[in-house]
Amino acid sequence: MHDNYANSQVYVNGSLYIPPNPGNDSPHGMNIDTWNPDWFRTIVGFEDIWWNNKLPDKDTTPVVPVTRVEINSLNGTTIILVTGSVTLTATITPSSAIQGVTWSSSDDNIATVTQNGRVTGVNPGYAVIKGTSVVDNEKFGEITITVSDDVPVITIDTDPMSTTFNTTDDIKGSLNVVASVIPVATLSYQWYENTVDDNNNGTVIANQVNPDFTIPTNLVPGSYYYFVEVRAPGAESKRSKVATIIILADIVP
Repeated sequence: MHDNYANSQVYVNGSLYIPPNPGNDSPHGMNIDTWNPDWFRTIVGFEDIWWNNKLPDKDTTPVVPVTRVEINSLNGTTIILVTGSVTLTATITPSSAIQGVTWSSSDDNIATVTQNGRVTGVNPGYAVIKGTSVVDNEKFGEITITVSDDVPVITIDTDPMSTTFNTTDDIKGSLNVVASVIPVATLSYQWYENTVDDNNNGTVIANQVNPDFTIPTNLVPGSYYYFVEVRAPGAESKRSKVATIIILADIVP
């Protein structure tokens, strides 16, 4: 660290303090420990903050450089409806670097973004949402958001199939559903079980949120009813037909 103010670099709580350009009445030439803190500023989220009272404690620990900024959608979708929204997340690498990004949209007429990463559709089209590191504006990540004015429609192309097992020892395999949505959107799934052949009610099966559902191997002889609900952002959910699992008899020793 140099003693001369104009050539000094000071780190405070991990952030680089940058002195203003020296002027006629600047504290140019003053020792870094004694000059007037009214002239001192720091970069925090690209906003200039002038210190008008005491200088914070100095921390000369160098800032860990940001090497990568990755942008993702919180729920996995990059397609939203007009007036719809989605939340983006930013992952800074390495994790020891100062976290945080400044969000911006390539076209606010298509989609806007808040500084919390919340994107809202304005008009149909495409907008690139950019998250720029708050400590290095050359490090950023981008994601393309599609804004549609078409309400997505889900189609179940293949329903799960009913199956009969002769004994409990024969139980194996899984139930599967194939679904699509237009326009393209991210599909999600929730499997249900019921006591009757009906997909209007049913009980949620915890943690069964994939297109396939493994048939429980601990079933006893009887009939079991399963179906799946398929969902997509902005779309009306669609339920499959009921798949009936029948176990005819238990194993006889």
